[in-house]
Amino acid sequence: MRVLVLSLNAAGNWPPERALIAALVARGHEVHVVSDVVHEQDVIRIGAQFEPYRYAENRTPPPPGEQTLDYVINYLLLNPNHRDELLDAAARIQPDILAIDMMLWSAIAAAESLSQQTAILWHTILGGSPNSIKTRPEMLQKLNAERLRLGLPEVASSAEQAGRANAILVFTPAQFDARYDGQPGNLHYVGPLACLPSQESGPSYHLPWPTDDQRPLVLVSFSTSDMGQADALQRVADALGELDVRGLLTVGPAMDAGPLRLPRNVVAESFVPHAQVIRHASLVVTHAGHGTTMTAVAAGVPLLCMPMGRDQFNVSARVTANGLGRVVSHDAPVEEIRGVAAGILEDDRLAERCREFADGIDLEEGLARAVALFDNLS
Repeated sequence: MRVLVLSLNAAGNWPPERALIAALVARGHEVHVVSDVVHEQDVIRIGAQFEPYRYAENRTPPPPGEQTLDYVINYLLLNPNHRDELLDAAARIQPDILAIDMMLWSAIAAAESLSQQTAILWHTILGGSPNSIKTRPEMLQKLNAERLRLGLPEVASSAEQAGRANAILVFTPAQFDARYDGQPGNLHYVGPLACLPSQESGPSYHLPWPTDDQRPLVLVSFSTSDMGQADALQRVADALGELDVRGLLTVGPAMDAGPLRLPRNVVAESFVPHAQVIRHASLVVTHAGHGTTMTAVAAGVPLLCMPMGRDQFNVSARVTANGLGRVVSHDAPVEEIRGVAAGILEDDRLAERCREFADGIDLEEGLARAVALFDNLS
């Protein structure tokens, strides 16, 4: 079977997609990936074939302006260059199945116009997502203009468009997500594939404290892209400095840890392989990006969420609905962060609830279902 994957560099989208691509290659399928050049080495390493964009611009790194509504509409969701990438690659590669990142609305419309077997790769929760989209009439207007250009009927939301594909693969545990009226019937919850042990990568990381240090480890992880999180990280560091814990901050490539004022019990790193440290953590403090949240949920570690934008408010709502942590505002003062963090660390029932929830997630079974879905589509 020949599979064409169209993706982009949007941080949290790539790890679960990479896990799926690797599994399809291991199954013996021929997988072609068209994406941002930053993914080239990953794709080659797992044995798939890579092609850089011919029409769309690379997002390496994502530009600072990506938070603006104009950028989201015109350069991500409804960028006509992604439509052209899909149509051009499909004509050259002649795939049996198309697999398209959920953010590339124009490419999803183009795939529908080809009447080919198509799977949408949904790298966040789905419950609640259509409601926010419906409040943006300018998005829907441009989406339907694109669809009419391709000879397709209008839709009432992007979720309706995704529902017209053969399958939506949701990289979230079904029990974590929310259901809503009108939800597409082609959903396949395959779980957080990025959390599979086989996806652990990078050099070994050793915690910067003596091995006999038994203070609780608090892992702090905010966005890998620039969301103006420096001030929030400073307040989290200050709050942890007043607790008897070990604080490990990962700042990612978006910012420099140098300006942070770190208490003695807090360490900042540019990058830490979460899979190697999450098993030691008693708490994860995060902006509630889907990837970091899934890492904590799959490991059974309680969360303190400080959502800043994107899908993070919806993800945070699911954390509290499932009883897996607490939520405070991203601009919460130090005293509030300290108090909520201390309360979570002292809550044995919350910790047990998180472990029980994690025990109900079968990552390998989810991966097997994802691969079987592609087998059945061919």
